[in-house]
Formats: sequence, structure tokens, C-alpha cells
Amino acid sequence: MGSFRGHVLPGTLFLSVGVWHMWSSIARYVSYPKSFRVRVWNPVPGFDGRLKYLQLYFILVGGFIDLCIEFLYSTHLHIFVHGILNPSHMNNFEHSGMLLMF
Repeated sequence: MGSFRGHVLPGTLFLSVGVWHMWSSIARYVSYPKSFRVRVWNPVPGFDGRLKYLQLYFILVGGFIDLCIEFLYSTHLHIFVHGILNPSHMNNFEHSGMLLMF
């Protein structure tokens, strides 16, 4: 099991993206219930379209930072031992694979 500190960054990322999706979907449904469709991502309104892709950037940057922490920092760069993957860090490699899918 990982520590609480190790789950704060990815948990905050997932929570904030989930809350944004819920808020955007509810707001769009209330505004236009007849033409409502669920979207994969929700553009950020306002600011003359400059922040339209903020959600995508947030996911990309947050996922990359968490991937670097899981794969590089937590393994202390001892990824290979005697030419094979270090078995003591398999949990970190698994988390890195899940982040690549996010």
C-alpha cells in the first residue's frame, strides 16, 4: 500500500477533473436539456477562448508530473537491477502504466 502523501497528488487530479466534468455537464443540461450530450472534455468558457483547452492541459501536465514521480523519483532511478526490472518497484511501474492510459 502506498502512503497518504503518495495518493494526494493523483487523487486531487482525479477529483478536480471529476468535479469539473460534473459541474459542466449539469450546467449544460440545465441550460439546454433538449440538445444535451455528454462530452469527453469540456471547454472552459470565457477569456475570449484563450482558456478553452485548460482542462486538457491540466490533465496532461498533472498526469506527466505524477508519472515522473511514480517512475523516476519513487524508484530512486534504480529501475534495472542486474539487467532486469527491479522487482521491489513493480507497484510503481504499474501505477505508471495506469497513468499512461489516463
